[in-house]
Amino acid sequence: MKPVSFEQKKCERILSLLDSYLSSELLVETNHEVLQHLEECKACSAALQNRVRVKALLQRAIANDVPAPELKARLQHRLRNNLTEARKPKPSWQAWPMAAAAALVLLVGGYALLRNPGIFSPATEHARLSEVSEQAMRVLRIGLGDHVQCAINHRFHERSLSEATMSELLGEGYYGVARELKSNAPEGYALTAAHECNVGGRPFAHLILKKSTGFVSVILTRKQGESYPAAAGNIASFAGKLHQSSLDGFQVAGFETNQHLGFFVSGLGEQENFRIATTLAPVVQQHLTKLEL
Repeated sequence: MKPVSFEQKKCERILSLLDSYLSSELLVETNHEVLQHLEECKACSAALQNRVRVKALLQRAIANDVPAPELKARLQHRLRNNLTEARKPKPSWQAWPMAAAAALVLLVGGYALLRNPGIFSPATEHARLSEVSEQAMRVLRIGLGDHVQCAINHRFHERSLSEATMSELLGEGYYGVARELKSNAPEGYALTAAHECNVGGRPFAHLILKKSTGFVSVILTRKQGESYPAAAGNIASFAGKLHQSSLDGFQVAGFETNQHLGFFVSGLGEQENFRIATTLAPVVQQHLTKLEL
């Protein structure tokens, strides 16, 4: 019998959870377990990125197009065959998820080419993924990193601070943001904590809006050369552009001013996080713009 290491078993468990992780369907504890493992394991992190790319390709290929019934049946049949083949024993225990992802990419690409032969130019498709989507996600990960380290790992979301304490911990400039959040918080949410923190040598203003079923981190930091691409993610109707993505099981929405990046990060659903962000981003942006004058 071939021995199976503890690390291998751990990776097999994490790989089995990745689809639920991407769909934000895991419990907070399990989500945190997956996130910690991905930070330590390059192989599983690479598998996650492959699934993110597959999901993006699938969404773009079929967003506004419904296949004919016979084409849909043919693709489903091919997909089942590819997945069956992928599940057969491979030299590496990592081969199945990679093969399944590759099969799905081929099917999505085949469907898209049948419907519109010109859309999958390899050069332009790679450019979109690497220069637009990945650029936006790199910026959004700045806010995600502070949320995970401060709100989750250090359990900042469990704290309840007085207004005087929050004012002292934030300083007068950013405490103006706290006042705006308190006055404009969506129904059911309350500002419970706020302070300045530092993650990886980068300072952040971190505020918590909380309700009985969850919480949102509102995170602000000065730019260090970062900026969003011209168009990526969702665009809100206010003056600035609001970008949102599901990253590592969290919902992250972000905007920018001339000098600041702002983020809304939560374990809530996509629509709820985006609703809060579109409600509050305009007033936060306005206050930050005044600070920058």
